[in-house]
Amino acid sequence: TCRGEQYETGASNSYIEEIIIRTLHEMKTPIKSTDLIKLLQGNSKHPGIMSNPNYGIIRHFNKESVKNTVESLTQRGKIDNINSVLQLSEKSIREIIGSDTGKSTDENYDIHLELYSRLREIRKMASSKFGQSASLICSDEILAGISRAMPLTPSKLMSIEGVNQRMFNKVGEDFLEEIKSFKEEKDVKSKVIGSGLPDSSVKVYELIKKGYSLEDIVSISRLPEAVVSMQIESIIEFAKDIDISYLIGKKEIEMIRKEIFKGTLKLKDLKEALPSNISYGKIRIVLAKSKSSDGFLLT
Repeated sequence: TCRGEQYETGASNSYIEEIIIRTLHEMKTPIKSTDLIKLLQGNSKHPGIMSNPNYGIIRHFNKESVKNTVESLTQRGKIDNINSVLQLSEKSIREIIGSDTGKSTDENYDIHLELYSRLREIRKMASSKFGQSASLICSDEILAGISRAMPLTPSKLMSIEGVNQRMFNKVGEDFLEEIKSFKEEKDVKSKVIGSGLPDSSVKVYELIKKGYSLEDIVSISRLPEAVVSMQIESIIEFAKDIDISYLIGKKEIEMIRKEIFKGTLKLKDLKEALPSNISYGKIRIVLAKSKSSDGFLLT
């Protein structure tokens, strides 16, 4: 059963606190309060902010909730707020370092927290669809249990304490689809890391999954398009079903595919056959996709 709005509010505040503390801990350097809020809510176009892995992670919370949580953490000595510039307090740092078995040092904690945030988004949409509060759809406590268990089948999901048929009818299939996608993403990341590719390749993959264009990824990563496109070429080997329509305009993809279908498979030959505004990077990506087993069939 779900526990109502009072529980929902308390759990939500605790979640925001954990996100703020984790973000400040990972950043290592102070940040303006306004920039932190923009980072966490995904409201900044600054490349340095957009590249942070926690960018937009609590976009579904309103600005006032985040501001109030910052004030609460400051009052309790969890963070230092000097002229609206924030950093972790010595108290928080000691707690993080000293907690050998706590959440902050649990190697799976970040993974579960990320999935928890994504499942909250699905619950939010279900709340709007069915005209019910999020807590009536599913409590944060149950949602946390689902994110820890990461079930892949209806029976596994239904076996989690608190999950019932009514809840499954509203969000079950969507939860399972998201969990499957999430686990596949983590598997790809592990393969990318183990393949010897540069660390920046993981960030490039994350930006692809968020739907950024090739131009945006080049801007955020501050890497040449040639380098980014080669990294994407390698990523496609591990994620053959990756959607490249966000990376490159559909019209450009179709133009490149048309030439590939003619049997033109060399980069230089394709570049000469296509309009000058279609770069080598875009051609390389579409060509890599066409060669993947789940990509475009070559005839």
